[in-house]
Amino acid sequence: MKKQAYIFGTGKLAQSHYRALSKKYHVIGFLDNSVLKHGKVFLGLPVLDPSSISIRSDVYVIIASSYVEDISHQLIALGVTSDLVIIPLNLFWNDYIILLINNFAILMIFILAFLGCIYIIEFILN
Repeated sequence: MKKQAYIFGTGKLAQSHYRALSKKYHVIGFLDNSVLKHGKVFLGLPVLDPSSISIRSDVYVIIASSYVEDISHQLIALGVTSDLVIIPLNLFWNDYIILLINNFAILMIFILAFLGCIYIIEFILN
């Protein structure tokens, strides 16, 4: 039997990882701090105000947002024990790899541009 869980977040992370999470957990809804999203449906499930859920010892909250620290503190303040808060680090691994690759590419462009400027300056001075 799958464990019941809410997914906190309705952004790209939640959307892109919903399928994998739903294989392991019975997702019963999404939580989001945006009042504009409350009462809406996201991926076929309701979007709820985090403060409106009843805290149960058998329902997990999976954080699928880049605001992990803030959301963790919010959930604990709402009475969700830390053992029920899941932060799936493997969900963010691909995003970090892409970020590193993008930043490396940008760094290489700046280095090449800098070296090009030095070459042009040396050419002009000689």
